[in-house]
Amino acid sequence: MIDHVGAIANGIPAPYGAVLRQLTETITSGNGSRPNDTVGQITGAPSRTFRYFARKNTTTWLEAS
Repeated sequence: MIDHVGAIANGIPAPYGAVLRQLTETITSGNGSRPNDTVGQITGAPSRTFRYFARKNTTTWLEAS
């Protein structure tokens, strides 16, 4: 887990350190891993898996390397 107090002591602005702490707590608690329909509600399109994204964009990545 990110030590936000240590991060702040090493120069990270306090508000950003607080956001890092909140994000880390969300991820470690598993709350960020539950599928939901938020993407669809916001964009009007269904969410996709990373696997789908990677397969759809493989040629782009190969051309760039």
